[in-house]
Amino acid sequence: MALKTIAFDIVVELDSEEAVHEYLSQVFADGDNDEVMRALGHVARARGVVQLTPRPNPSEH
Repeated sequence: MALKTIAFDIVVELDSEEAVHEYLSQVFADGDNDEVMRALGHVARARGVVQLTPRPNPSEH
């Protein structure tokens, strides 16, 4: 019999400021640089941020 798994996305759980604070606190306390970068990406996705850096304006060139 095959084992059935369920997809998990931490972003779903980051639904309040308290949840974000606790998540980041744990990652900053226990994580390495890669984990911190992933966690910041998760928080950005949870908040609906689709772009983290401004795109250059083509008309300025």
